[in-house]
Amino acid sequence: MEKLTLKSSPLAHGTITIPGSKSLSNRLLLLSALAKGTTKVTNLLKSDDVYWMLKALETLGIKYQVNESQDQALVEGNGGIFTLDGKYDLFLGNAGTAFRPLIAALAFNRGDAEFTIHGEPRMHERPVGDLVDALNAIGCEIEYLNEKGYAPLRIVTKKDNKSLDPISINIPGNISSQFLTSILMVAPVIGTQVTINLTSELVSKPYIDITLNCMQKFNVEVEQLEAYKKYVIKPQSYLSPEKVIVEGDASSASYFLLAGAIGGDVTVQGIDMTSTQGDKNFVYALEAMGAKISFGEGFIRAQKNTELEQQTGYPLKAVDLNLNHIPDAAMGIAIAALFCPPGSKTIIRDIYNWRVKETDRLAAMANELKAVGAQVVEGEDYLEVVAPEKLKAAEIKTYNDHRMAMCFSLVSLNKQGVEVTILDPKCTSKTFPTYFTEFNKIHGK
Repeated sequence: MEKLTLKSSPLAHGTITIPGSKSLSNRLLLLSALAKGTTKVTNLLKSDDVYWMLKALETLGIKYQVNESQDQALVEGNGGIFTLDGKYDLFLGNAGTAFRPLIAALAFNRGDAEFTIHGEPRMHERPVGDLVDALNAIGCEIEYLNEKGYAPLRIVTKKDNKSLDPISINIPGNISSQFLTSILMVAPVIGTQVTINLTSELVSKPYIDITLNCMQKFNVEVEQLEAYKKYVIKPQSYLSPEKVIVEGDASSASYFLLAGAIGGDVTVQGIDMTSTQGDKNFVYALEAMGAKISFGEGFIRAQKNTELEQQTGYPLKAVDLNLNHIPDAAMGIAIAALFCPPGSKTIIRDIYNWRVKETDRLAAMANELKAVGAQVVEGEDYLEVVAPEKLKAAEIKTYNDHRMAMCFSLVSLNKQGVEVTILDPKCTSKTFPTYFTEFNKIHGK
C-alpha cells in the first residue's frame, strides 16, 4: 500500500484556491441533463465522483463534451425526464451524490427499461432503503438484488405505467439529506404535482439549500410549506441557463482553514460566506475554538490566535458543539481537539450520519485519534476527544475515505516533532486529487 509521511511543522501560511464543489458539480450535471438546451458547467470538480456521474449520463444517452483540463463540461439536455428503452448497467463507484439522485431519476423513466445500478463494496453498505421504499410506495418498481435496504438495485419502468394524479411522497430525513435532494430534483419533470413530506427530522439541512438553489438556476421553483418538512413541486421544465459556475468546495476549504487556525495564517480563495454551501459555517466552529476568522468577496481567511497560544501554550480551546448541519467539515473539529490544552475535552454531537458515509466515520475517527494518542469516547451519535499530553507517531488508516486522509494530514502541524504517515493517500481522488500538492504549498511555510 502506498504511504505518505508528513514531517512535523507547526507552521502553515499561504493562499490556496480550492477546486469546485462535489455536491454542486453532480447536482448541476444532472440538472443540465434534464434541462431544455445546452449548458456549459465551469469550474467542474475533477474527481472520481464527477467521473462516475458523467459515465452514467453517457450510458443514459446524454451527449456532452469535456475540455482537456476536465474542469468544464458542455452538456446537451434531454429536455425532461429520461425516455429510455432496453437494459442498462450503471456502475457508480462510491459516489453517493450520483447514486442516490439517479435512483429517483431512473425510477420515473418513461420507457420500457431495466436499470441495474451498483458500485464499489462500500456503496453497497451505504443505506438507500428510505429512498427506495418511498418511491416503491407510490408505484415505482425498485428491487433489492442483495440485502434489503442497500444496493445493488434493479429498477424497472414501463411506458404505460404513468399517472397524472398528484403524488404525495413520505420520506424520513434522519439518515441522509440526499434522499430528499434526489426526489426534489426529479419532481418537476415527472408530469404531475408532487408533495414531499418529511416524516422525521432532516439531517444536513444546508445541503437542501444547495439543491433548491441549483434548481432555481434552471428556472424551477419549489414551494416550501414548512422549511425542511414539507415541499410542493408543480410540473415545470428545467431551462438551461446556458452557463453555470461551480463554486469552490467549502468542505475542502475546511482543511486549509483549520491549518491556518493551527499554524498561522491561511487564505482560501474560490469560496466566501455568501455561498449556499453549509460547510462554510465551519468557520464559526473554528471561531468558537479561538481562531481568528475574516472574509470578503471570494475568500475566507483563518489565523492562529497568538494571544490564546501565549496564555495556554496551545492555539485552540476545547468546545462542545452540535455539528449536525456540517457533517463533512465537522471531522476537522475532531482533529482540532488535538491542538487544545492537554486533558481538555472536545465533544461533537448529533453526527450519527458519519456512520453512513464513505466509511463509518465515527468508528474510523475514534480508531485513528487513539492511534495518535488521544483519549476518545465513541458514542452512537457523538464523539468525545481528550487532547493528549504528547502526540504519537502513527500510520493512519484511511479506509478508502478521502476525508480521513485530508483530516489527519493536519496532525503534522504539531510542534512536538511527531511525524504522521497517511496510508493510501490517493484516496483523496474522490473529491480532491491534488490535495497533498496544495497542502505542501502552505505546510511548513
